[in-house]
Parts: sequence; C-alpha cells; structure tokens
Amino acid sequence: MTSIDFDVRYNPQVILQKVVEVEAFKRSVLKLLLPYHFAQEFESVEVARNIRGTAAIEGNPLSEHEVEELVKSGVPERTPTKAEKEILNLHEVQSHLKQLPPNSPITETLIQRIHGLITEGIDYPNNVPGEYRHHRATVGMPVYYPPPTNEEIKALMREYVDFLNSRRFTAQNPAIRAVLAHYFLVLIHPFGDGNGRTARAIEALILYQNGCNVRGFYSLANYYYQHRERYFRLLSETRLEYQSDQTALLSFALGGFAQELERVQERIVRLFKRLLFRDYINVLERERRINERQRLILEGLMQDERETFAPTEYTAHPVVQATYRTYKRGVRSVRKDFRSMATLNLLKFTWDDPTVRRQWRVSINFDAAEQALERTHPNGVVEQWVKLLRI
Repeated sequence: MTSIDFDVRYNPQVILQKVVEVEAFKRSVLKLLLPYHFAQEFESVEVARNIRGTAAIEGNPLSEHEVEELVKSGVPERTPTKAEKEILNLHEVQSHLKQLPPNSPITETLIQRIHGLITEGIDYPNNVPGEYRHHRATVGMPVYYPPPTNEEIKALMREYVDFLNSRRFTAQNPAIRAVLAHYFLVLIHPFGDGNGRTARAIEALILYQNGCNVRGFYSLANYYYQHRERYFRLLSETRLEYQSDQTALLSFALGGFAQELERVQERIVRLFKRLLFRDYINVLERERRINERQRLILEGLMQDERETFAPTEYTAHPVVQATYRTYKRGVRSVRKDFRSMATLNLLKFTWDDPTVRRQWRVSINFDAAEQALERTHPNGVVEQWVKLLRI
C-alpha cells in the first residue's frame, strides 16, 4: 500500500520572510487603480499568460500571442488542433474557477470536474476525463512510481481532501496552502494525463479564493514555465532528497510569486506613465509648445513594440514617413521637429559607447512631465543626432 505523509514541514524563518514579501507586493499592486478599460485589457493579458504557462510546461507549442488571440476569439470555425483545444479547455477551467462560490471547499468531485474540463475532447492515451486511472504510471527523472492501483488512488485522494480541509492546513498562509496542495496532488498523480495542469489549477483556485487575484494574476504557472527544469527538480527533490521538507519548494514558489507580483506592479506603473505622457503632450500642443506633427509622431512611436530607434529606424518609421511626405523641406522639418521634442525631454538617448554617434538610440521619455524643468541630455547629443537624420 502506497503511503504519502500529508503534513506541513518547512523552516518558518525562511518561508515567513517570503510570505511577507508576497503580501507587501500584493498590497502595493492593489493600491494602483486602473481605468476600467485598461483593467479589463490588463487582466485578459495576464489570464492568457497563465494559460500559456501551464500548457507550455507540458509541451504545448503555441506562443503567448497565439494563446492571447485564441482566448479572445474563442473556438475557431474549423476543428481546433490538439494544441488549440488544450488552450480552450484551460480557458474554460479558469472561467469555471471564477464562478465557484466564495470559500467553496475543495472536494474530490471538484478536482475530477477540473480534470474533466482540462482533458475533455483530447485523445490522451490511458486517460478518461474526470476519472482516476486504472493503470500503473511512472513520473519524472529519477523515476517516481505513484500509487499503482485505483483503490490506492481513491484512498489517498480521500486523505488528500481531508488534509486540505484540516485545521492545521487551513491555518497556513494561502500561498503556502496553494503550493502544497499542488505538490501533494502531483505525488498522488491520480489521472492518466493532465495531472500537472490539474494540480496547478487547484493551486490557482486557492490563490484566487483567498484574494490573490491581483489584476488578473493568480497563477504561478508562467513562472514555473520560465524555470521549468528547476520546478520539476524541486518537486522531485522535496520527495527524495529533502525527505518531504518543503522549505526549498516553498521558497522557490513564493519567491516566484513575489517576482510575478513585482512584474505586474512594474507593468501597471509603465501603463500609468504612458497615460500621463499622452496627457502631457496634449497639454504641450494646446500650449503650442509642440505642433500636431510632433504629437502624431510621439503617439505613433508609443504604439511601436520597439522601445528604441536608431536614426535610420526613426526616419523610416511609417508615421514619420507619412507625416513628412508632403513637405518640400522634409529633412529640415524632420530635424527641426526632432530637435524641439528632444529639447523638451520628450525623447531620451541611450548608447553602448557614447563616443560612437551612430550607436546612439532614441526612445520616448515617459518621465518627461516629471523632468520638465531638468536637463537630461549630455551637451551636444541632440545636435549630433539630428545631423544623422535622413528622409
């Protein structure tokens, strides 16, 4: 009979410090209010990143952009590929988790339902959606042999659910509970396929139900994907080398949680700076400190995925080309407008080697409003860069 020791074992000094970091970032992000439209868009991107992360861990080849587009558009008119079906199923799981009543207990029925949604309509060998496996399985390297019989799986799943709802477990911080719920379900490995995605969905559910859904982020899946080898190694080492001491695994996961929340915070701050910059250049235009051409160019550069531009890239930009195409004094106007924008600190310069003029790159200075009274460009940089502009 396979035995799993369902218990909480970690070094409090190490883990509680990680918990404090997570809580600090969470509060900080929640204080940043977003306009409704941007909040909706922001959340949709985070949801897509989470879905892509958990699918990519298992080898799904779709890119983050492809996943985002698929989630937005829904089921295609043609028959979806296996990779697309995996994404659509995971999106359905996230929707299901959000619709659960607050503080819904985790039950075997719920876990089986989640697994059913994840694997429904996909032909995985020896897997029946929502049903515990009836065959022996091997997992990972070094090889791990999870419970071999259906009877043992059922007994361990009952024990697992009792543990998740026990007083000792529910007294833990939600982030700790989420990671350990994930870990122990992976140990049981109750299904023919989709065990990792189901475990990460249970982890996400616990985070979501306990207020960790920060701007659409409530899953560690993308972080696990970015550190896939370490993720798998720690799942294995916690069982083997650390003799079920969960400190290393928790430290890794909670550290990742803090990093992801910091990333969300930085992304929101960048969005705020873009909104403020757009407002600032509208004010400058009304005050006639910049003209319409300059505003249109700045707005066009803001829409570009590239963050910096060489002189040739700047003048070849479609917005710059369209703006000056009808001007007889094209080059002169380009240089005049550029000089004006740079003087107002609406543009900033970066370089690898400041002695090589052609290596200098320009980008929008989203801190321009704060720096309105400061001089931020080294002497001569603007004039030397202007001389490189051609159209």
